[in-house]
Amino acid sequence: MEPCFILDDRYHGVGPVLFRWHPRGTCLATAGSNRKVQIFSREGYLLSTPVPTASSACTDLAWSYGGKTLAIGQANSSVVLLYDYESQTARELDVGIKEVSLLLWSKADNILAIGTSKGVLFIYDMDTDMKITARGKHKRRIISADWLGASSLAYASEDKQITMCTSAGIMLDQVKVKCRPLNVAFGGKEFDENSIVSVNMEGKTILLYNATEKDNALELAFQAKYGNIMAYTWFADGYIMAAFSSGFVVVISTRVNEIGREQFCARFLKDSEGRLNDLAHCARTERVACIGDNCIKVVNMQDWTELTAQHLQKEETGKLDHVAWDEEGDILTVSSEEGTIYSFRIKSSTNEVRNLKNTLSMAVMEAYSIDGFLFGAFVVCSIGAVGAAVYFKVSILTLLREAFMPTATF
Repeated sequence: MEPCFILDDRYHGVGPVLFRWHPRGTCLATAGSNRKVQIFSREGYLLSTPVPTASSACTDLAWSYGGKTLAIGQANSSVVLLYDYESQTARELDVGIKEVSLLLWSKADNILAIGTSKGVLFIYDMDTDMKITARGKHKRRIISADWLGASSLAYASEDKQITMCTSAGIMLDQVKVKCRPLNVAFGGKEFDENSIVSVNMEGKTILLYNATEKDNALELAFQAKYGNIMAYTWFADGYIMAAFSSGFVVVISTRVNEIGREQFCARFLKDSEGRLNDLAHCARTERVACIGDNCIKVVNMQDWTELTAQHLQKEETGKLDHVAWDEEGDILTVSSEEGTIYSFRIKSSTNEVRNLKNTLSMAVMEAYSIDGFLFGAFVVCSIGAVGAAVYFKVSILTLLREAFMPTATF
């Protein structure tokens, strides 16, 4: 795990930060508490600023499936900003309801789902410039959604209801659940019309629901020692991987002959590493990354062994909250609640763990500004590694801030 770049609160302000990788992995869009939306290269260079300074915070970011357009939602606003990444121009789409709470592009067409805080969901076709209102009725904020290709959409609201509709807004089904639905996703076979809708039931269970077989809904419960479900993802053909607050990662099957059975279970985060907060799966490399309050771990799904780990200093970074891979699966990006984004390059070589066992040396350019003049001094530091876990003898934030922030100004 090699540091790629770091973007701290000088770019985002202090507070939570949103980030979204371009579908092709060419750039990274971010938005923080300073109300700026910025796009950075894979190396951390600032490419453009779609929103220099907005009047309110960004609520969501979403790239179109081909990566041509970045949709931007803002608090206390009914306007969705559609930023053309190629021409670096933007236009406004006013949906008429404040505020936009969710943005999600179809996986196959230029169709955008727009959820609002009032429970109304719009479907916008950018090719035809037509906007329709989905017929599912909700009383509260739309908080989660997932597309099945370009044909169907499932979305959930804080009013504890889940709606399935077509891309034309025609409601297929609506179901009331007993808990706040934290995450909705289509599972089973991809693009299968009978795909299962799964729901994280407020961190307690996972509900499996098929609109064509309403009487066969199934709720997956887990051992109490695992804690709350912090994140989950579908992978392979009918398997669910769930990450729990206590550090456990559990794989469970939804196949007919083994439904509900645990296929794998391991604890990747210890008590000293804090609560497990998020999980990200990369199908291309068959790897999964999980983050605790101050650590990042990457696991090889072929044999479920830990490939590499990174420990950060929580007092400087703040608690880590979200993690995501780029398209190729060679860059892993993590955000903290204090407004910092870290990106690491994950080697594809099987020699990575072996190499990390050695003591490394790193040359770092420390920069100082005195009376308007810029001075540089090289500092060589030693990085000691135990197994695959890297522990820095100096503050990682101080070390990386100047060494891996090419966009920094003084």
